[in-house]
Amino acid sequence: MLSISDSVTLDPLEHAWMLLALDGKWDSLEGLLTCSPACWAKRDFNASPCLHWAAKHSRQELLAMLVNFANKHQLPVNINARSSAGYTGLHLAAMQGHVEVVKLLVGAYDTDVDIRDYSGGKKASQ
Repeated sequence: MLSISDSVTLDPLEHAWMLLALDGKWDSLEGLLTCSPACWAKRDFNASPCLHWAAKHSRQELLAMLVNFANKHQLPVNINARSSAGYTGLHLAAMQGHVEVVKLLVGAYDTDVDIRDYSGGKKASQ
């Protein structure tokens, strides 16, 4: 489980990283990642990585590009990464009704559908 110290205030570069992830601007994200690969591991104030932002906002193409970039550059990818509430990208996509993102996460990345949030209530597959 993540602690509050694991999610810290974003510096300007990290803030730009998260906004670009939210907006789905791959060309800019790729450039930023190439110059500053440490952004890959940065989480927002909810301890959510950028993969969560892509899943939550139905950006399946961006999600795939991010994972491919990380794999190509040997950056660690945890497709089951959890937020401070215990949500995975699959939880967020399912809660928002983003069927195509759910299919990508389960089909291409073998996301764990049985992970429950930290309250024990929601399975990722619900």
